[in-house]
Amino acid sequence: MNETIKRVFSGLIYVSIMWFCTSYSTLTFSILFFIIGIISFYEMLKLRHGKSKLIALLFVSIPFISIHFFGLFSLSNQNELINSKIILFIFILTWTFDTFAYIFGINFGKRKIFPSISPKKSWEGFLGGLIFTLIASYITTLNLFEIEISKAMIISLFIPFTATLGDFTESYYKRQAGVKDSGDFIPGHGGMLLGAKVSSEIAKTRNVPVFEDVISPHKHSEFSTPAELLTFVDRLRNLSEGKPVGIKLCIGHPWEFIAIVKAMVQTNI
Repeated sequence: MNETIKRVFSGLIYVSIMWFCTSYSTLTFSILFFIIGIISFYEMLKLRHGKSKLIALLFVSIPFISIHFFGLFSLSNQNELINSKIILFIFILTWTFDTFAYIFGINFGKRKIFPSISPKKSWEGFLGGLIFTLIASYITTLNLFEIEISKAMIISLFIPFTATLGDFTESYYKRQAGVKDSGDFIPGHGGMLLGAKVSSEIAKTRNVPVFEDVISPHKHSEFSTPAELLTFVDRLRNLSEGKPVGIKLCIGHPWEFIAIVKAMVQTNI
């Protein structure tokens, strides 16, 4: 599936779930963010395995504290416990910025913001996301939410910066952990073996048609970090009674190879 379509489709699903849970009742609101919080903490603990966790966990906690702060009052009705509209409004703007920043970055991105941390994020993508966030803010305020235009504009100007900062922070932790995806909740990228290379022997081994493209998953069930990869290789070597075990890698960024080399030194495998 095209990456842009995948992002839009998954985003619509998540916004729909957010819409229902934040609007239905206080209980669904609390359950939703409790589940998201548990998943976020679990994924961050995996990323920071063997490293300091305090700042990373604060990075995860602050958004949830902020969400509940906004949810404790209503801009229009002080007797309303949860202001679901403002919560949903923030999520819609965040999703809008992320989607259009990706689209503009892929098609027009030339000037990288911080290539050593996130090589694909560009100023062109940021500007495109910002413009469409302002447009989405104006449209949703007029048609969906009873929020003052001035307050909506302030929020829509604030969201792109916090979303980008959050992306960079997550990317930093991912690079330290030597992984590409911080979790499995949102679809990631896999690889492809071109059909021209799928010989009869390969087809028989992998149980796939001959000379047809083979799409590989973006993860392996046995490992998710470089250290776990090497542990798996060592296990295969022991099972094969000491025979050499080769690793075939598709490197997207230099830090991926460096992370594996560091793991080799640390694990002595």
